[in-house]
Amino acid sequence: MVIDKENGKKSDALNAGVNACRPSIFITMDADTIVEPNAISALVWDMIAKKNALAVGGGVYILNGCTHKGGTITEFRMSKNPIPAVQACEYLRSFLFSRSGWNVFGGALCYSGAFTLFDAKSIVDIGGFDYQNIAQDFEIITHLQAHIRDQHIVGSVSYTPAAIAWTIVPETLAEFWHQRIGWQMGSLRSLMRHKKMLCNPKYGALGFFTYPFFLFGEIGGAVVEFIAYATAIASWYLGLLSMGVITKILILCWGFTACLTFSTTLISMLTFNRYRSLSDIIWIFLITGIEMCGFRQYSVVCRVYATLKYCFVRRP
Repeated sequence: MVIDKENGKKSDALNAGVNACRPSIFITMDADTIVEPNAISALVWDMIAKKNALAVGGGVYILNGCTHKGGTITEFRMSKNPIPAVQACEYLRSFLFSRSGWNVFGGALCYSGAFTLFDAKSIVDIGGFDYQNIAQDFEIITHLQAHIRDQHIVGSVSYTPAAIAWTIVPETLAEFWHQRIGWQMGSLRSLMRHKKMLCNPKYGALGFFTYPFFLFGEIGGAVVEFIAYATAIASWYLGLLSMGVITKILILCWGFTACLTFSTTLISMLTFNRYRSLSDIIWIFLITGIEMCGFRQYSVVCRVYATLKYCFVRRP
């Protein structure tokens, strides 16, 4: 069934789809996403295997650079453009490494809107997607996690790296800026809407570990990092720190990020290996060094700008 309606952004379109949904489960997708042949069955299997699963997120890889025809990927490749290539490394860390780990604590607060399976009744019970929130993927999972514990529902939210979809990401710094501002502001809106979870014993590990990490680590981390850069520059200008000390700090930060990316790449090669070309593997390792040479700082400035905009200008 194809629903033709007035444009009301993605959340409104998803709600229209949920209202027309007849099966007990549904999957959210983006228009620029290609799903691997066994990905949907992998999501459904994970939901069946986990008792009372209400949502299951799948892994998302970068489609930029791949060759595809008729909705099927014929060659898996890394993009030669550094901007989507850096994001490919970021997605590897986020999906294969981070979200898998959050399963131990009852799941993360965000799974990709490009490929997530939901229990339809649960989404209807919480009122559907927040049509005013740009980051509807973050909002719906956070809302669902809170609802499970508020209503004492026996249910779970999880992630499986075995279900893989491929999506297009920004290829220019301007497109990246626009996307990340929306993500940051939407994520802040979601977290503030459910701030009662913070360190609340009622929410267990979610309240004491997951929520604080996403609030102070994922969202507030950019502000802390920006302040660190500004303080280092000011200290060097005032003669309080030498350039050598600043360089060592930057190398330490680069080393930590590089270690995560290298480890995740090796895990990917040993499990769901998609980048099989030697040139792609070398490119991943090289792009890790490029990430700390301006791109990460650009991303930090973008997220800090979005945070200030959310706090003092408007709230999406």
